[in-house]
Amino acid sequence: MTCERFLESLSRGADFSSAEFLEHLRDCPTCLPRAIEADPDLLFRSIGGSDLVPPGGVDAFVGDVMQQVRLRQTEQRTT
Repeated sequence: MTCERFLESLSRGADFSSAEFLEHLRDCPTCLPRAIEADPDLLFRSIGGSDLVPPGGVDAFVGDVMQQVRLRQTEQRTT
C-alpha cells in the first residue's frame, strides 16, 4: 500500500482492521501521526503483534481494551 492510498482510505473511514492497512500503519512513520490524529485508537494498533501467537494477538487485545474503555465512558455519562 502506498502512502497516498493509505491516506485516501483513512479520509474515507476505511476498515482500519484490514491487514494491508495495519501493515502500512506499522511500517510507515510518515502516515502514523496522521492516522492517530484521525483515530487515537490506531496508536495501540500500530504496536504490532507479528511475533505473538496467535498472529494478530495485539489487535484482538486492543479491540477488547477499547471496548471496555468505551463502555466505561458510556457508564460515566449516564450516571
